[in-house]
Amino acid sequence: MSLVFGTAVLAVVGWLLYYRSTYGTFAWWQIPPRIEYCGREYDRGTTVAALPGQDTVLVQVMTVEPAGRAVYTLRSVTGTVAPVANPPCAMGLIVKQSDKYVQYGLSGGP
Repeated sequence: MSLVFGTAVLAVVGWLLYYRSTYGTFAWWQIPPRIEYCGREYDRGTTVAALPGQDTVLVQVMTVEPAGRAVYTLRSVTGTVAPVANPPCAMGLIVKQSDKYVQYGLSGGP
């Protein structure tokens, strides 16, 4: 019984350390302070009530687990004739939090 409990504790601690190194926080139930996508880091920025422009659409690019938070990027719909199979990396990411949007900006230089 203690072996099973010890293994479970080690698994949870290992997962929490992984989450901390990946997202910069132990608080998996909150929006993380940073997200890594496309080999780049994005830092949490401002929270806005609405996103600009009617000529853009949100496209989901990944999910922050285990909370299942979808991470989006804005794509222009003007001049687009077909969806791109492998879209280029984004300069910013967006996470929807209830009725607001949390914006993430690219960390560092090009």
